[in-house]
Amino acid sequence: MTEQPLPPPGFVIRMAAALYDGLLVIALWMVAALLALLPVWAFSDAEYIPAGNPLFQAWLVVVTGLFFAWFWARAGQTLGMKAWRLRVVDQQGRGLSGRPLWLRLALVLVMVVALIYATTFLTSEMWPNWLGVLCLVPVVISCCWALVDPERRMLHDILSGTRVIRIPRSV
Repeated sequence: MTEQPLPPPGFVIRMAAALYDGLLVIALWMVAALLALLPVWAFSDAEYIPAGNPLFQAWLVVVTGLFFAWFWARAGQTLGMKAWRLRVVDQQGRGLSGRPLWLRLALVLVMVVALIYATTFLTSEMWPNWLGVLCLVPVVISCCWALVDPERRMLHDILSGTRVIRIPRSV
């Protein structure tokens, strides 16, 4: 008897796991910000890193990338995914490594950066709101794609050759 592939999770479950991971990433950013501030405090009279500093923003993207890469390469699931019994695998159902891992990571980081800029543009009076809406376009398209795709894949799943599965309680 052949083993049936594990089913994809529903959209709400994926968003719940993303929310969990988002909260963890924000906590990680707080630690990363402290680590970035230590040399600033030690070697200058500055008390903070100016808003919009590109090196600081790049640092946060790198930290976020390391978070996802480490969890996906190690176990195929972040802590948020683990809480909701999700795992990311390649098209053959194996764990991620090599090209699919790094491509998925790059595509997810594009969405993270888009969300950061959308939030910045939508909450700041310095920028027109349409820039924030424009930044949300790739995220919305990817999420909407998951609603119509038979395997419930988002665009970063399709483009990287990965998929998210729901692990049964018994496994």
